[in-house]
Amino acid sequence: MQEINKETEVKKNVKSRGITLVVLVVTIVVLLILAGVSVSMLAGEDGIIKQAVNAKDKTKIAEETEDIEISYISASLEKINQEDKTVYANNLQAELVKLLGENKTECTDSEGEYGNEIKVTFANTKNKYIVDSQGNVTHKKTIGYPTLATETTSANYGDYVNYNIDYDGDGDTSDDWRIFYNDGECIYLIASDYVYLDEYSSAYGGYASLDLLSLGYTTPNDAIEFLLNTDNWTSLIDTESNVVEYVYGTPTIELYVKSWNSVYPDDLIIINKANDGVTIDGGHYVPSSSGSDLYCLSKGTPPYGLTQYMWLASKIDGATNLLKQNSSGYIVSNGTLAGGAQGWAFDGIYTGIRPIVCLKQEVILKSGEGTIESPFEIEVK
Repeated sequence: MQEINKETEVKKNVKSRGITLVVLVVTIVVLLILAGVSVSMLAGEDGIIKQAVNAKDKTKIAEETEDIEISYISASLEKINQEDKTVYANNLQAELVKLLGENKTECTDSEGEYGNEIKVTFANTKNKYIVDSQGNVTHKKTIGYPTLATETTSANYGDYVNYNIDYDGDGDTSDDWRIFYNDGECIYLIASDYVYLDEYSSAYGGYASLDLLSLGYTTPNDAIEFLLNTDNWTSLIDTESNVVEYVYGTPTIELYVKSWNSVYPDDLIIINKANDGVTIDGGHYVPSSSGSDLYCLSKGTPPYGLTQYMWLASKIDGATNLLKQNSSGYIVSNGTLAGGAQGWAFDGIYTGIRPIVCLKQEVILKSGEGTIESPFEIEVK
């Protein structure tokens, strides 16, 4: 009887140890899972540490932006009684030194879309900012990997990028968009040919055109605001790929000149601001009438008929300017709203649009050779 009890006791002990071992294993597994979750919560892509770092970075960017804005206002007040009221890099630098001290920032002048821009770099954080001619401050991200902008040069202007907006409705986007300009950080794409949008375009005798006058834009300034208002061109944004910063309805004059001068350094053109208006002068400026050319429209393709001109629009130094570029290479200021060639320019007869897509800095080159057969494939890293 005693032996039976001992055997039973042994079985109980073995069973107990088995249960304890199972509990121990389960406990270890649970702890490992919890530890994994904790590590993920702390150090994952969206973890607490990452969020804390991002919050710190955003706070610093906000502080630096405010320092620039305050200094820009001070620099503007210093020039209020001067004939040239433009704030340049040396003006802004002087105010930043007063506010932050010596060697805290570096300011340099740069030609911007609407006149002089100032690039500001903070010594400690290496954060970079762009200040436009109106004093608006934009933080420029630091990208630590190769991007489409760093992998291409002006030699690639005209190369094809497979940006997924099929504006001609042929089911193929490989030939729809081309590199127009590279500012070193962002790539600007231009439509390969004119874009016909039902909500904006009108046809005169079979000619596809953008009739600004009939759309209600009865002054040059109104027309420019329409063409350069990014909210009007959201239908040309590929929301799925998330590669777009913004879209303009047409190239600005400044972007057009920068692109041309990069491709044709021996035939430089300049922006002439005389008489409170703008023309483009200099060099042997006669863009080809071929549809393959970056700088003018083709004669058009079915089903919408012919076009002979493309819109250019800009505001620089307070002058409002609306131009069209024709297949012979002439630039015409709109001047009046009716009568002669100038009236035709504003009315939009024969005048189409080639929208500009500004890609994000983070866009990288996945593959491709930039040809129609093998366009550049892109994505956001």
